[in-house]
Amino acid sequence: MTGQIRFGGLALAVSAAILAGGVAGAGTIGLDSLLPPSDTAQSETLEKGRTALQEGRFAEAEALSRDVTRSAPDLADGWYLLGLSLANLDRVDEALVALRKAANLYASNAQPLVVIGDLLRSTGRLNEAEAAYTEAVERDPGTWPAQDSLGQLLEAKGDLDAAIERFRAAVDAAPAEAPEPALNLARALAKAGRPGEAAAALGPLAARPDAPLPVLETAARAALAAGERDTARAHLERIAGRAQSPSGRLGLAQLALQDGNTAAAKTQLTAAREEFPESPAVLLQLGNLQGAMRDYETALATYSEGLRLAPENPALTKAASLAEMRLGRLDAAAARAETLVARPGATAADFAWLATLREMQGQPQDARKNYERAVEMQPDNWIALNNLAALIAETEPSAAAELAQRAVELAPEIPDVKETLAWSMFQAGDLARAADVYAALHAETPGDAVAAYRFGLVRLAQGREDEGRALIEAALAADPEFKYAEQARDTIGAD
Repeated sequence: MTGQIRFGGLALAVSAAILAGGVAGAGTIGLDSLLPPSDTAQSETLEKGRTALQEGRFAEAEALSRDVTRSAPDLADGWYLLGLSLANLDRVDEALVALRKAANLYASNAQPLVVIGDLLRSTGRLNEAEAAYTEAVERDPGTWPAQDSLGQLLEAKGDLDAAIERFRAAVDAAPAEAPEPALNLARALAKAGRPGEAAAALGPLAARPDAPLPVLETAARAALAAGERDTARAHLERIAGRAQSPSGRLGLAQLALQDGNTAAAKTQLTAAREEFPESPAVLLQLGNLQGAMRDYETALATYSEGLRLAPENPALTKAASLAEMRLGRLDAAAARAETLVARPGATAADFAWLATLREMQGQPQDARKNYERAVEMQPDNWIALNNLAALIAETEPSAAAELAQRAVELAPEIPDVKETLAWSMFQAGDLARAADVYAALHAETPGDAVAAYRFGLVRLAQGREDEGRALIEAALAADPEFKYAEQARDTIGAD
């Protein structure tokens, strides 16, 4: 731990509130009720200590607070100020002792317990932190920072229902100027698959003219997820009008694209680029739009501009690699993909993308290695499973069929995945099962030339020549130039 400790933004704000006369969520605690009226020296020392703490003079704040604890060892404020000072000096164990003394001396103020919890949490002592927050809530249920922190701990444990209840309690107790509990509640509800409730949780805050930017952004995402497009659009327009963040125009551009209005999307992204010329996010989305319009050279130039601003941005690197591939520059595309897999945060998708490029370059062994790495990192990556199965279907058909079966279980709605499974089964000699899968697939996608051709091969292998020829003829009729058209003609002796 280095630098100034904020404990989630609480420490200095709380110290100021207590020593100035009150704490949010803990009633009103004034110095007059804690100090003998005639003892002004301690009041002055505490005030000097509070000022020193606020101004970052932590050693001075420690010295002043120790003066108070020596002269008035039963005064909770002195121990609290000492605990905050020590915490900001990175002396955690000493801080915890002082804060515990303060907590024991206060009759109803639970804030030292909150700071104890924050300190313990920041050092990874999560069970002890949870106990401190729980004690704070038991002392004063209106201590919203403790309720909020308990919610975060429960969410991290995967107990979303319990976390949501804590966040609701924090929202009920928090002052209007504290949006954090509502944001946390909305996020947890969205994670739980309840976007409508998430949007409702932020409704009152988002309706305020001075709604903080994170509130509007989160409310817009929740409304979109809930299908409330008009509400989402209104939030995004407010964000765009403030010109503080590109997220408003980026969101409006996405809405326009969903409506099929490419021109409106381009207008929003062009305006965003003018307002935020150094935003990698804007350049990424603008490049994506240019790529969707098949202007790959311009898209690549836009991505490259973004990479000059953020050289290690993985999304821009992946997008630039894709643009290079679209332009037929496989070596350049693979070189960018290599930088993706070399970074510490490389993902399974990064390895799968490099593997795809290696396949296109005619390097099956390297492709296989990278697909296998992707599956190792993410066993449920159905794209890597499918592509690896397709790659080895003719050399290791049984293994390919197992991989393809896993891919189908993960993505049963994707026709290409089912085709890989059927082809692997055919290569493994399991004609009956291959025929069953191909029959269902052909009924689902009768215009798929590759599937029809391969289904025809299965029927021929089963001795059903008329049906096999008819399927191959149908494949050629659907697409006379499909990938295996020449082999198809040779198979049936067609010109």
